[in-house]
Order: sequence, then structure tokens, then C-alpha cells
Amino acid sequence: MAELALYKNVIERPSKVYVTVPSISEVEYYKELIVELINRRHAMNLSQEKLNQIIGVSDGLVNKWESGVRLPSSFYLMCWCRSLNLVLTTKES
Repeated sequence: MAELALYKNVIERPSKVYVTVPSISEVEYYKELIVELINRRHAMNLSQEKLNQIIGVSDGLVNKWESGVRLPSSFYLMCWCRSLNLVLTTKES
């Protein structure tokens, strides 16, 4: 039992949760990127519903991403790109 007590603090939830709000430049970057992803989806003749299935997300989530209601996590952004046969690359700004 004493060993379990050592790990107690590790698994407890933090008392405060910090939410990060994207900066204006990050929002603009997302807008540009999402326009590219929408254009690619159209070029591949994929519906939002089909893309939901390919990525493995709930119905309507791609619509929320494309309309800007929600931003995808980095994991889902990568899945989104991969499902459209795209690769994310970085460059110095």
C-alpha cells in the first residue's frame, strides 16, 4: 500500500486547468491551411462525410474544422493531411 501512495500525486488532476488561446497569427495560419485542405478534398472528390470515415472521427467534425467552429488537435491535423495524401512541413517564418 505504501508504494501506491508514492504515485498518488502523479495521477491526480491538477487543481487548475490552463487553456491556451491561439494568437491572431496562428488563427490566420490555420485559415490558410484549412483552405488548402478544403481545395484538396474537393480535388479528390471526397465529401466531408467520407473524410470523417477515413480519418475515423465523429460525424460532422470535418465540417466543424472546415468552417472554423473547432480547430483540430495536432494529431487530427496530421490525420487529416495524411487522408488527403499530404504531408505537413515546417519552415522558418
